Amino acid sequence: MVRTSPLVPFACAVVALLYVPLSANAAVTTRTYDFTVWDFTGVQGLAAPPVDIVTGSVTITLDPFLDYGEQYVEDVTTGITLNSLSIALDSPIGFNYDHVHQRLNMGGIQDGVDALVYDNDDPRTNDLWFNFRGMATSPHFVEMCYVQAGTPDAFYSSTGTLNVSSVPAPEAILLGTLGAGLVGWLRRRRTL
Repeated sequence: MVRTSPLVPFACAVVALLYVPLSANAAVTTRTYDFTVWDFTGVQGLAAPPVDIVTGSVTITLDPFLDYGEQYVEDVTTGITLNSLSIALDSPIGFNYDHVHQRLNMGGIQDGVDALVYDNDDPRTNDLWFNFRGMATSPHFVEMCYVQAGTPDAFYSSTGTLNVSSVPAPEAILLGTLGAGLVGWLRRRRTL
């Protein structure tokens, strides 16, 4: 006959109570998106792209079943980190997200993440926008456009790759550590 400690049900109840408030945010994910985009062309054909292969990485925390900001109206700057980018950007990065179409728009917030403003006669800004689709199911690259100071055109491409990696949530790490510690403690006491 296996004898269990009266602490086992108590310990299980504690772990369950810890999990309940953490699971309320179960859909919120933190993911890193590494992208490579190439085959850029000038939007107006005025110049060759100064950089034909653009690489970068962003980390975003969001719930893919909620909206963030509004396309062409409101940008969100919290929950997004620009890890790297192979071209210059003159403003902080932001995003907006439409959960119905699973469309994530990102870019410099100087003129809004959905827009580039440039003057062919006086190019003086470094800006970009790009978007991904399928964020709740299978994220994939759609398109990117950028401008660089000193060039009289914007440069567009719909050719690129996207690699996605998940960042573990702190709550999951905490819960896993507590569970492993509890099992180890109970095994040491030979009650499990």
